[in-house]
Amino acid sequence: MAGTVAAAVVSYFTYVPSFLFILAGGPLVETTHGNLKFTAPLTGVTAAVVGVIVNLAVFFAYHVFWRKA
Repeated sequence: MAGTVAAAVVSYFTYVPSFLFILAGGPLVETTHGNLKFTAPLTGVTAAVVGVIVNLAVFFAYHVFWRKA
């Protein structure tokens, strides 16, 4: 019984804040779509994140396919 209660409490405190952030912050984010002050920095951040992901993919591919024995 204690395990079931603990699992329910952990699940509640793990997922409820995420849903609250999405439901409360979603409309706020949607209002910034036409504003250049918000979209320009986010475009740069998106490009940086894509660059990091590509860099990691190349790094891992190099070390997996051409590793030294």
